[in-house]
Order: sequence, then structure tokens, then C-alpha cells
Amino acid sequence: MSNARLWVLTLLVIVFGAAVGSRLFFIQVRKSAFYKIQSNDISSSQSKTVARRGDIFFQDKTGNRYLAATTKTFLRLFVNPQKIDAGKEDSFAALLSRELNIDKGMVLERIKKKQDPYEPIEERIPLEQKGKLRKLVEALGSGFGVAEYDDRFYPYESVASHVLGFVGFAGDEKKGLYGVEKYYDSLLSGSQGLFQSVGNDVRGLFSMAKGIQEEPADGTSLVLTLDVNIQSETEKALAELIEKWKSPRGSIIVMRPQDGAILAMASSPFFDPNQYREEKNISAFINPVLQSVFEPGSIMKPITIGTGIETGSVTPETTYVDKGVVERNGYFIHNAGNKAFGKRTVTEVLKYSINTGAVFVAEKIGAKAFLRSLEIFGFGSKTGVDLPGEVPGDITNLDGARPVNLATAAFGQGISATSMQLIRGLNVIADGGLLVTPHIVESLISPSGRVEAPSLPSDRQVVSSQTAAKVTAMMVEAVKSGYSKKAHVVGYAVAGKTGTAQIPSPSGGYSDQTIHSFVGFVPAYSPAFIVLMKLDEPLGVRFASDSMTPSFSHLAQFILQYYGIPPSV
Repeated sequence: MSNARLWVLTLLVIVFGAAVGSRLFFIQVRKSAFYKIQSNDISSSQSKTVARRGDIFFQDKTGNRYLAATTKTFLRLFVNPQKIDAGKEDSFAALLSRELNIDKGMVLERIKKKQDPYEPIEERIPLEQKGKLRKLVEALGSGFGVAEYDDRFYPYESVASHVLGFVGFAGDEKKGLYGVEKYYDSLLSGSQGLFQSVGNDVRGLFSMAKGIQEEPADGTSLVLTLDVNIQSETEKALAELIEKWKSPRGSIIVMRPQDGAILAMASSPFFDPNQYREEKNISAFINPVLQSVFEPGSIMKPITIGTGIETGSVTPETTYVDKGVVERNGYFIHNAGNKAFGKRTVTEVLKYSINTGAVFVAEKIGAKAFLRSLEIFGFGSKTGVDLPGEVPGDITNLDGARPVNLATAAFGQGISATSMQLIRGLNVIADGGLLVTPHIVESLISPSGRVEAPSLPSDRQVVSSQTAAKVTAMMVEAVKSGYSKKAHVVGYAVAGKTGTAQIPSPSGGYSDQTIHSFVGFVPAYSPAFIVLMKLDEPLGVRFASDSMTPSFSHLAQFILQYYGIPPSV
């Protein structure tokens, strides 16, 4: 190559390089703001596809399914404030506020964020309003857009909200955050795929797959054990209890005794998982049935007496003389109302809920044997229910217990448990001495339609069927002619027991506030369901025998009629 030709080629390379460099400078520096906006309008990148999340179903007594949680397509209205002409913000905000019934101040604040190329105005707009929304955007002009997106939807709103939980953001990732949505998140969410995406400008916001690299796998669906009709009636009963006794909190569990299937689980205050973003107090999402402990009170007496019978320490006919008070370690333990009952049988201890009688039985058993029995009944450990966040309760003060600790534990004070532990432990009496594992999911449905049941631990014999039958008969007597008689359901044998427990004071000792509870199962000798009810700090009523038992009777009557169980007595 001649020197002249080499010189010419070199010159051409220099000129071309200068032209390219000049253009890059123009793009990257002089027009950087313009192309930054454009990058929001058109982009191409490798993205993850989100698999369709599995559905969640309630059911009824015949096995019909009712959609409790699903994925639904919504509309989102958004704005690029950088494209809104100055001076038009107020009129745009007024129009949107009027047409969509949203806060004008909120809209105006977002339209004025000129440093931000994207601001959502309203979300979860029904897809049916797409035509109306498109016309509205056209009227507004450049800068506004509508996009379709998928989000979780709960058709029954607040029904079983603590069981379902919801799907939200944990950092940048969307996932189940509470309830079964969290516990079964890995199954529900499926697995993501990969594809090449292209998006258009901020007004249209569409994306198009190119060269799918990995197909997504849809999530598994869940069929809950919850019966939609029993759940709804249970929530109604709880709401009435809360309103009547001005209680800040309460809960009710309905369980099938033979296998631990949860038929209803309600806690108040309720929340709507569709509107979880509006909830100011995140403690509302906590499921108190398994995440809050309390001192249960006299509802523990069937377990104390069952242990006494099982260990041979007492029989239902064993007698003792009640003087109304006992002293242990300098503490005086009284009966409710400071009553003294005189000579009584163990059956009458349960019938009249005699605290000193429970102390008598526990001391016959002995501290070590009593602690061991509570552990076998499942206290001090988690139940294994398939919901997140369960806590174990606390019975550690019985380990090397002073006499006063054993005495108070005999009638459910000085130890703590969750409602889930209590219904599981008391269900031992209802289910012939067996300890079951409570569960909320009945079956899993794969994307291909295959149905399978989750595996559960085997039931464990805690007390003999004979002991369970004896305690059941004593609980029937308590409802028939004892303090729990308002729990009676005409035509049926009802087994039940109340609990009225003082709430510990932060400064030590106990406050004047109480927690009321009731457990009952029907029909007593072949139960179709067991119910545990709890009410915090009720006002205007002293004992659970007055506050809880009528509500149980009404709920039990509904369930018996719903199942079509004929009267037997």
C-alpha cells in the first residue's frame, strides 16, 4: 500500500471516529435527559415471567369449592409528570378526582413530581372499566397511561382473613406474607420462566415475549378445610360477642375432632386482604389463635382432672372438703366469688368449677407427673398446624415448681397457651384420648389437576378412651346442671367448660381485667365438632358462664342443623 493511500485511509478513520465520538457526546451528554425518558418508553431486556399463582378454595359440607383467593387482572392509571404541561396540573387532578372518586390532593401531589417519569395514580381498577379509562386518558392527553396487570384477589373480602393472609412485596419480590399464602408460598407461586421482552412508551406500556428461554410452571392450588358456611356463621357470632361485651379482641375455632381439620377460624379485629395496604397497624395481620398466648384459666380443669383419673390419683367419685381457700407459699387461693362448697366429689369440682378442688387433684398427681402430662397433651410446644408464626406457650414454671405454681396451674393460671394448643389439648377428651394435628389444608391440586392430601403425623394416645369418656360425662354434667348450663342445646348432649382468667399485671400480680373462654363439643359422645371461644377484656359481665355460653349454644345449633345431625336426647 502506498504512503498516499495509507494517509488517506488513516484520515478517513480519524474523521469517522470523530463523527462517532461527537454523536456519542451528543447522545450521552447533550441529550441525556431526553434519552433517559425514552429508555422508560422503549426497552429490551431479559426478564422473568411470573407463573400464575395457585388458587385457594373454601368448601362446604358436600365438597363443593368456593374461590377464596385467586389471580385477577386489574387496570392501573399512571402518569409521566415530565410530560405534563405546567399550569394544567390542577385541572387534571380535578378531573381525575371527579371521574374516579379519588383524592384530588393525592393526584396533584403525584402529577407535580417532575423529577419522576412514572407515578401511579390509581390501582386495582376493575378490568370492566377499561373502555371508560381509555377515553379518560385520551381526554387528558400526553403523559397519562393505562396498563393491565395481575394481582391477588380475595372474593370474600375479610372472611377468614387471618387464615388466608395476603400477597405483597418483601423487598422487590412479591410473595405470600401471612396465613396460608405465606406457609404454602413455594407451592402456590410455582416457578418463574425467562423471556426477552420489549416495552413501548409510557402511555401504552405493553410487553412482548421474544425467544422464550424457560417456560414458567404455574403454582399449586389449595383446598382448605374451612367450610365457607361455618366460617361465615362463626365470624358473625364473634362479631356479635365483640359488640355486645365491648371487647377489643376475640377468636373462635371450630375443629373436627377425629382428624383435626379446622372448619372455621375467626379472629377480631378482621381485615380485608384486598386492602391490606390501607391497614395502619400491621399487628392486625397477626393470627392471635396461634401467635398470641394467654393464661387460660378454668378451661384447663378437664385436663387436670383427666390427668388425675388417668394416673389413678382420683376418680370421679373421689371426695374432698372445700373450705373456700387454700394457702401455698404465702399466697391465698380462693374460689370464684369466695364460695366454700364443703364436701364435694371430683365430678362436682368440674361442674361448679371449684379452684380449690382442682388444686386438690393436681397435688394428688404431683408436680412432676402433672408437668409431664401437660407436655403429653401438647402444652409448651407447637401444635404443628400448617400456618406460619405459631408460638409454643409456656409451662416452664412447673419444672421444679413451688407448691403455689402447681396449685395455680391446676386451674390454668401461671401457665400460658395459645387457643390452638387449647383446642388441640381439650380435643383429646372429645376424641377418645387421641392427640391429633390441627390442619387447614385438605388437599393440593397440581397445575395438571392431580389431587393429593398433605401428610400429617399419626395420632397419639394421650389418655385411655375410658378416661376420656369419664371426663366427657363430667363435662356433660357441667352443661346440664352446672355453671355452663347456658351452653345447652335442646335435644343434644353437650360437653363443655368455661374459663374466666385474670390477666397478669405488668407490675406483678393480676389486674382486674379478665379473659373469658369456653370449650364445647357436640354431640358429646360422638362429636361432629369442637369449638373454642375466647374473648379479651369483656365489659359489663363477670364470668364466661354468662358471656360465652349463649353464643356457643347458638353457633352449635347452627352447625348441627347445617350437618343435619338429628337430636339424640
